[in-house]
Parts: sequence; structure tokens; C-alpha cells
Amino acid sequence: MNFLKPSTNNSPRILEVFILATAALVTLITLIWLLAHSRYGIDLTDESHYLIWMANPWIYPVSVTQFGFIYHPLHRLFHGDISLLRQANILIIFSLAWVLCVVFFRATVDDAQEKTLSWHSLPMLALAGVTATCSFIYFCTYGWLATPSYNSLIFQALLIASIGLLLADKTVSLSSIIGWILIGAGGWLTFMAKPTSAAALALVISICLPLTGKFNLRLLSVAVLTAITLLITSAWVIDGSFIVFINRLKGGVEAIRLLDAGQMNMFRIDKLLTGDKERGFLVFFSVIIFAVTWLAASEQRIGMLTGLGFTLVLAITSLFIISAYSLYPLLQISETYGSHSVMLILAVPLSAYTFYFVLRRKPFYKVSNNQWAIAFYFAVLPHISAFGSNNNYWVQGSLTSLFWVLAALVIFMPAISARGHWKILLPAVVSGQLITVFLLQAAMEWPYRQPQPFRQYDNVIAIGKDSSELILPQDLADYYRNVQKTAQQAGFQAGTPMLDMTGEGPGTLYAIDAKAIGYPWLIGGFAGSENMVKAFLNLVSCNDIASAWLLIDSDNPLKLLPSLLNHFGLDFEQGYEMATELSISPATIARHGIPSKHLQLWKPMPPIQNKIATCQQKRNNL
Repeated sequence: MNFLKPSTNNSPRILEVFILATAALVTLITLIWLLAHSRYGIDLTDESHYLIWMANPWIYPVSVTQFGFIYHPLHRLFHGDISLLRQANILIIFSLAWVLCVVFFRATVDDAQEKTLSWHSLPMLALAGVTATCSFIYFCTYGWLATPSYNSLIFQALLIASIGLLLADKTVSLSSIIGWILIGAGGWLTFMAKPTSAAALALVISICLPLTGKFNLRLLSVAVLTAITLLITSAWVIDGSFIVFINRLKGGVEAIRLLDAGQMNMFRIDKLLTGDKERGFLVFFSVIIFAVTWLAASEQRIGMLTGLGFTLVLAITSLFIISAYSLYPLLQISETYGSHSVMLILAVPLSAYTFYFVLRRKPFYKVSNNQWAIAFYFAVLPHISAFGSNNNYWVQGSLTSLFWVLAALVIFMPAISARGHWKILLPAVVSGQLITVFLLQAAMEWPYRQPQPFRQYDNVIAIGKDSSELILPQDLADYYRNVQKTAQQAGFQAGTPMLDMTGEGPGTLYAIDAKAIGYPWLIGGFAGSENMVKAFLNLVSCNDIASAWLLIDSDNPLKLLPSLLNHFGLDFEQGYEMATELSISPATIARHGIPSKHLQLWKPMPPIQNKIATCQQKRNNL
């Protein structure tokens, strides 16, 4: 069978344009869908941690990640509005992903003669937008964590660095200079998000530059100088001194070592975590994408139209899923959905490389060394983003699944360049879009640590210092109202220091606008949790420690023991009194992972000055 012979008939061309227009509409509707749901839900653990970090990152003297400082201007711009922060995060990721896909086509399609094939033509721009839809898988991996975080900063940084790598060249031109600058800026942002990922990125780029024929020591110095300049500037803004900034990083690394949660075990090979059900779907999607691509690439009219027809069905299915979720939950996704399901996106590269293996002897499937280097770069980027995490590298890397999709599309570029057809991309791109939409619905059906679908949320409540309005389920909204009312009645004032001894998560502190001292989340449940908390609190003023209220949960297995206060010369039994006990329904606890019904607020007993003096004396004797 011959493939991709130019067609003189206009009917396939019209069908191609219609499919592309439908897919572009799906992308637009999906974007609106995400923006509209930015008001829904909030997680009491990770997400609250991100919000506290962004609100006032300067009160924490040690940290490995600096995402709180990078996103703080955004937090100030939107006055802490959670919904607007999420919408900004969504738009930043999608915009950068779209630009990357445009630049990707520019770098991989060779000398297009047809106007419709040029990287800046309307069809290719639309294809880039449809491909960028796969960036929304970022919001699926852990079930809709849309608030800016170190994970989103890593993704955005890698998108910027990748745009730079594709634009950079060994010759001097405006686009090349911009590319080298973006490589430096992306590397700096990656370092600010997670230094381990920045080190891995530097290694991979140093390998790819010679392979792509772009290595130029003089221009590479532009990228290095950009990164160094931005790093020194940010160190001065954050700590007023580069030495102090280095000590901040060292302290953060030491805290991770003390926690002993697995982050230090970086050099490992993790299993691809998929169950039998996920593996079955993965094979099914791979076969479908391969078959539809095979048909769409055929020169035979019936085969081509059949392939394009199936591609149109895939695009329409995405519209159906979105409308089904919005109007009626026709697709009932079980509670067994988990982060492992995001591995379904691997069906795109699996089908693409199978297609290449079958047709690799065809002259128009000769992938150049430059294109192989680009494919390698994008294939390893998700693992770069995960490097240094204590989560499974495949699952963590799936946050940046778009890169796996781009690594797959490289395979089709020689055929596009040789035959002047972009339709061969449609099955893979539209299938990736469909998988993304499916995963988004699943994420909204079982949002992170909120086992209740967004479609059932109907209660508006203002949360935090800035009174951000969010839509929550009734029982969770009642919990927040109860926390805010009870704390106020107990005499707690906004901005008062508080030690979260629950170990569960800082959501309660965020709700009542407490000043979370030591670190935004004093996480419990690990062998080194108490030692890490002591290390953090050793850097907090005795004034804040002595005047801090305590949030206690005696029944929580993750709790931090009040006895750690002895390290600072404070006696829990003699120095604190219970201000109030929060009343929480058992149903709310079960559904939302809220600390137990014995959650208590304790306040320090006067005189506070004596406690401050005791704390300082204890420190002087250490």
C-alpha cells in the first residue's frame, strides 16, 4: 500500500479542514470548561500549602523550591483570589504550550513550499493549538490541583526552555538570540522550582545541542549569562545576599534529609504503574490510533476517507464527553480512578512509533539525526520534571505529558515535509485531545482529596484573608464556616502565629488566616517529621513560638506530639489552655480527609514574656 500521495480531489481536503475546525472548537471549549471550574473545590493539604507559601514567602528562611517567591507577584496582583490564580495558571500553561507547538512545527517541518504547510499558516497554528490541549493533562494527574505550585512552575519553565532550544541556532539571528536567552530563563525558572530538575535539564540540553547541530560556545554563554544574572537577581530580591540564599537552599536540603521521605533517593528506575484495566485501555487506544493513522495516510480514497471519518468521530466524542459532564453524567467514572490512568496518553507515542517501525523503509519516513535528537529531548523531559521527587517518576512525569506527545509527532514530520500533507497528524493529535478530555472529566469527578464530583458542588463560601469565593459541597462549606466562627469566638485574631500539630495539612490555618510559622506545612507521619519540625522552628523567633496558638488533633496518626515544645523550653501541660474544640460531623471527616472530630485550638497562657525568655535561654544553652 502506498501512502500520502498528493490528492487532486478537494473532498478530502474539505474533510480535513472540517476535522481540524472541530478539534479547534474542542480545544476552545475545553479551555473555557477549565476556566469555569476554577472556582470549584479546595484541598486542605497540598493546595492550602501552596496558597500559604505564595501569600508571604519571606517569613520562611529555608526552602529548596522558591515557587512561592515567583508566584507572589501574581498573588498580589489578584489580591489572593484563588479562582483567578488558578485561571492565570491555566492560561499560562496553555499559552506556553501553544507557542511551543508552533515552534515545534517550525523546527521539524523542512522547507514547506505550500502555504497551508508553513508553520505560521492557519492550519498549522490550529494544529498547534489542538496539540497544546494535551498540556491540560497537568490538571489530571493528581485530580485537579490547578493552584500554582512548584509542579506548575517546573512545567512552565520546561516549556520556556524547550521553546528556546527549538529557536536557538549556531548562527546569529534575532530568533536565535531569543532562543538562547529563553534557554537561560527556562533553566533559571527550573532551578527556582526544583534544583534537581535544573541539573538534569542542563545535562540533557548539553547532550542535545551538539546532536541538533546547534552548539555554539559563544551563544551558549548568552544562555549561561542569562541564567546566572537571573539567579543572582532573584537571590538578592529574596534574601538580599547570594550567600544567604545559598544557606536557604542548604537549609532546605537538610530539612528534606531530616524528613527522610524518599526525596534523596533520586537515581532510581520506577515501574510504570498501570493496572490490568489501564493496560487494556492503553493497548486499545494504541491500536485505534495506529489503525486510524494508517487509513488516513493511505492514497486510496476509500481508506483515506475512512481514516478521516474515524478521526472526526474521535473529535466529536470529545465534545460529547464535555457536554455529558455538564448536562448529565452519562460517563460514570468509578472511584477506582487514580493518577495511574494518565498513562493512557502513552498510547499516542506507542502508536506513532509502531507506525514508524512498520513504514520505516519508506523513503519519506527517514527521520534525520536532528529530528531524532528532538524526539529524545522531549521523551526524557517528563522524567526531568520528576527527578528528585519521592513520587513514582512515571506518574510525576505525566504532569508534563505534552512532551511525550511531541516526541511522538516527530515521527510524522519527514512524511509531512516530503508529501505536503498535514492530515497524517490529525489522528494522533485528535486522539491525544480525546484522552485529555476523558482524563479531565475523571479528575473533576474525583478531585484531589475531595471524593465528590464538582457537578455536585453548590455552596459558595469566602475563604482566607482575602475572602476568595469558592464553590464547595455543603458539608465542606459548613466545616469552613464552623472553623472561622469557632476560632473568632475563641478570641483568635487573624495573623496570629499558629503551630499546626495535626501533621495533616494547613487548610484550617489558611481558612482562619493564621500565620503558619516554621514552614507552610509541618507535615507528620514520617520517621523524621519531628526532627524536621524542630529544625524549622529553630529558625523562628522565640516571640512567635511563645505567642503561637496550637492546632491539636489527638486522634490523627499523622499528628506531631506536643512534647516537641519542650525543645524550646515550653510546657504544653502548664503553658496552654484549650480555647475551643471544633465540632465536625463524621460524614465530613470521611469525605474530605479533614482531621478528626477532636480537633482543638489551644492558646498560650500568660505571661508570654516569661515564655519568650525561657525559649531564648533554652536556645542559648544549646
